[in-house]
Amino acid sequence: GLRAVVVAGDALTQSMGRLNTALGSVERAGEIYDRLYRDSLQTGVAVRESVDAFARFSTAAREIGATSDQVATLVGGLQRIAIASGASQQEIASSTQQLAQALASGTLQGDELRSILEGLPTLAQALARELGVSIGELRKLGSEGKLTAERVFPALLRATERLGAELDKAPLSLGRAFGQLTAATEGFLGQLDRAIGLSNALARALSGAARAVDGVRRGAGLLTDGERLAD
Repeated sequence: GLRAVVVAGDALTQSMGRLNTALGSVERAGEIYDRLYRDSLQTGVAVRESVDAFARFSTAAREIGATSDQVATLVGGLQRIAIASGASQQEIASSTQQLAQALASGTLQGDELRSILEGLPTLAQALARELGVSIGELRKLGSEGKLTAERVFPALLRATERLGAELDKAPLSLGRAFGQLTAATEGFLGQLDRAIGLSNALARALSGAARAVDGVRRGAGLLTDGERLAD
C-alpha cells in the first residue's frame, strides 16, 4: 500500500543522497544508481547495500585515483563472484562491506582479510593470482600490512573483470530470485514515490508538525537553560 511506496521512496532518497555525497554531482549520482540498480536485477543484492559498498569503496578510490565507473564495476563484479561461489545474500553483503571498509582504511588485513579468505575463497584465490602470490603468501602480506589499497584495488578490479562472467553459469537460487523480485519491486515503488511526491510531502508535513509542537512548548514558557540564557 501507501506505506510501501513511502518506505521505498525514502530508501531511494537516502541512496541518492549517499551517492551525491560520494560523487559531488546529482547527475552522476543518478547514473551510478541506475547502474547499481541494473546490477541488482541480476545479482539479487539489495540496491541500498550496493550503494553502501560503493560509498565505502569510493573513499579508497579517491586516494588512489580510481574512477567512479571502476568502483561500480568492482562492486558489481564482487557480487557476481560471490554468487558464483555459492555465497548467500547475507554473506555477500557482509564480505563486500568488510572489504570496502578495509580498503577505505588503506590496508586489507586482520578480520577483513580473514573474512575474504574464509567467506569468498574464489575471490581470495583470484586476488592472489593477480598479485602473483599463493594464498599463504597473501596471508603473510596481510599480516605485514603490505596489502595496501593502492595494490589491492586494481588487482581486485582485474580479478572481478576476469571472473564476473561466471555469474551466467551459476544456478539461479530461490534466494537470488527473491532478491531480484524485491529489487524490481522497490525500484518501481521508489520511482512511483518520486513521481507522486508522497514521501517528500509526508516528510514536509512531519517537519512542520515538529516546528508547531516546538512552538507550543516555547509559548508555554517551557524553555531550555540555553534558551533562557539567550533571552
